[in-house]
Amino acid sequence: MRKEFAIQLYSVRDHMEKDYVGTLEKIAGMGYTAVEFAGFGGLSAAEMKGHLDRLGLTAYATHTGFDLLSDDEKLKEQIEYHQVIGAKYMLCPWYELKTMEDVHKVAEVLNHVGEVAGKAGILTGYHNHGHEFQKVDDGAYLLDKLMEETNPETVKMELDVFWAEHAGCACIPFMKKYGSRCALVHLKQIDADKNSVDLPDGVIDMPAVVETARSFGTDKFIVEQEAYPVDSLISAAVNAGYLKAIL
Repeated sequence: MRKEFAIQLYSVRDHMEKDYVGTLEKIAGMGYTAVEFAGFGGLSAAEMKGHLDRLGLTAYATHTGFDLLSDDEKLKEQIEYHQVIGAKYMLCPWYELKTMEDVHKVAEVLNHVGEVAGKAGILTGYHNHGHEFQKVDDGAYLLDKLMEETNPETVKMELDVFWAEHAGCACIPFMKKYGSRCALVHLKQIDADKNSVDLPDGVIDMPAVVETARSFGTDKFIVEQEAYPVDSLISAAVNAGYLKAIL
């Protein structure tokens, strides 16, 4: 049976910038069965769907900037693109959450996107970095507050385990707290010096992360890496081999 796992294409952005389609071909050749987009390389939705089908790749999700999510006309265009390529999640990849006012602003937008995109069969969500693990007066994280203020049916979490651990938050207990609402997981490894490294080379127990996610029905595992010992495509291949072994 084919093992399903994805890569966030930001991981190989240096190669994508030079040869978008050629890099997709190399990713598929490594055994990745799905991708998460961070931009579309100027390709139309129909062109992108054609390449995905040809390469046997599924579109798990996209990282769609807050500026696009918060503009209704641009949001409509994004929804239409997602429908064509078959992506089921439209995720906010970044917002500099610092205050509860920021939380209210982002929650309002995500709830709106969730309502509008939900009618097209697309869920929305939020991908964390480290700053969302700042605590507010009651001891909760800003990320907790964002989840509290958003509709759990339409707004999900994409937990980046690297950034949780980087901020001092143990990723597995945090995943358990949200259960199936943690609908996608970024498998990004961290070493003892808090560097982003290949999956086999860090301190996060990735098999335990996978087991925990599977225990509440999550099966969207997405490799992301930000730094590389040699080359991003070499790391992507190492990570693919690792996931074939543990999934």
